[in-house]
Amino acid sequence: MREPPKGPMKWTRRRLLPGVARVLAWSGVLLLVAFALGRVLTDRYHWSQYVWWLPAEWVLVGVWALLIVSSLLALGSTRLGGAFVRPFLLAGVLVATGWVLFAEWHAERYVVPVRARGQAVRIAHWNLSANDPEGDPSAFIASHDPDVMVVMNTRYDEHRAAIEGGLRALAGGDEPGGGTRFLRRGRLMAASKLPIVGFGVAPLEKLDVPTDWPSAHDAGQVTFLELDASAEFPSLGRPMVVWVVDLPSDPRLWRMDLTRAARRAVDGWNGAAWRINGAGVLAPTSVEGGFPAPDVVVGDFNTPRGSASLRELVGGMTGAHEAAGRGRDASFRVRFRAFSPGLQIDLAFVGEEWRVAGYDLARWGPVKHAMQWVDVERE
Repeated sequence: MREPPKGPMKWTRRRLLPGVARVLAWSGVLLLVAFALGRVLTDRYHWSQYVWWLPAEWVLVGVWALLIVSSLLALGSTRLGGAFVRPFLLAGVLVATGWVLFAEWHAERYVVPVRARGQAVRIAHWNLSANDPEGDPSAFIASHDPDVMVVMNTRYDEHRAAIEGGLRALAGGDEPGGGTRFLRRGRLMAASKLPIVGFGVAPLEKLDVPTDWPSAHDAGQVTFLELDASAEFPSLGRPMVVWVVDLPSDPRLWRMDLTRAARRAVDGWNGAAWRINGAGVLAPTSVEGGFPAPDVVVGDFNTPRGSASLRELVGGMTGAHEAAGRGRDASFRVRFRAFSPGLQIDLAFVGEEWRVAGYDLARWGPVKHAMQWVDVERE
């Protein structure tokens, strides 16, 4: 017959191990509560956006680790340390893991991917951040064969001319009297196999924030492109409209304020647009009444996918990842590369007249932002 432990061993098994096991179990519960609270509130409040930004994979790994270690410590204990809490913690982490895998990451699409049913147009967007390593990504862009390619924040260095040349080659040159297939406007470059027949830019109002963030000078902007898609979608009967969003990155800004400012900018925009004139060339014209309604919205929102604030700008449009994406789709990585937070802030949305026929991200070297592309076809 085994003798009960005595001395320090008795104290360890009766006090220390069950106490630590209980604390770890309750810590897992609190972490799951924070996870659930973030999913419910997202960024409806300024304070809640920081809870919402907790990376799902880090939370889940943390909760599973707390549960496993708590259970192992309990095995060596002579008292019940968190025994009543762990079953609820196990149930909660199983539900949370299933939610992330199938409701947020759509893991089932690795087996049954979304595919095009008919004629589809590929629209790609890439924030080629100015502080990323130098190089010419033209061949990388061309390898994904986009019909419309929008590059934001192209660098003013020796590679800029090469990038522009690559985009012009991708577009295939202008057609006389049919609009332009390449557009350069400030930090935006766009190449399109569909003629660009109009565009306009709405800057956001400058929010009152500290000026010590690297991009504090940039209030953000929204650009619209009107594309002649009559050959691809003859039933449309009008230009196809793409909005390109570029919002500030300062994490101290409430994202709801930013998207509402973007909404005000596009709704109240009365300015100079460029549209095809009678001679068949783009010419400045005065436009009132805000931006034309979008068919597709792409851009660097600097706001995670699923945030309530996004609906302030895109309304009821369908998220491309929700319709056809799979996996984390972590479009922005900071330091840890493979272990970086799974936040997707480069996003695409599609209007009700369209079906998302494909969506994915592609990376080039150590550039922080991934290029995103969405295939769209008529419903």
